[in-house]
Amino acid sequence: MKILPLALAQFIASCAATNMNVAICTIADDLGTTITGVQTTITLFTLVMAALMMPGSKLTSAPPGGPLSPGIAVLALFAWHIRRTPEPLCEPKLSGDRTSNLGLSTQLVQWLVPQGAFSVLSAHLQQVEGLSAVETGLALLPAAIGMLVPGRRAGRLDR
Repeated sequence: MKILPLALAQFIASCAATNMNVAICTIADDLGTTITGVQTTITLFTLVMAALMMPGSKLTSAPPGGPLSPGIAVLALFAWHIRRTPEPLCEPKLSGDRTSNLGLSTQLVQWLVPQGAFSVLSAHLQQVEGLSAVETGLALLPAAIGMLVPGRRAGRLDR
């Protein structure tokens, strides 16, 4: 039952990285940096999140609620903080906007499918096929590249 919290953690990290990639130009402008700098930061964020998830994949006796509890606490703290700050990172009213909720729900479904497939496939390759973590990563690398290359070029198609 340890795969559920890990899949959720992977989804959250992927969703966060995706949101940052979608707003990459705005983030670069707001921070006064380059798009390459923001992309590097997003990549490092994703690698750190992966590194933090890896030990959890080896804990065979961890109850599912254990890894989720700190995440729920952080989300609750974030919600408390944005309601009390004069200029919040994201407006609390945003969660009541029907268009925003529809867009976020659509993105959730769009990411659940590939990330869920990656999670299940990774677990299968390691637990059933006996591949190491590195071999699994290499096996999934073509699919990851297949998603990254078009995503990298999508901005140019928008112009």
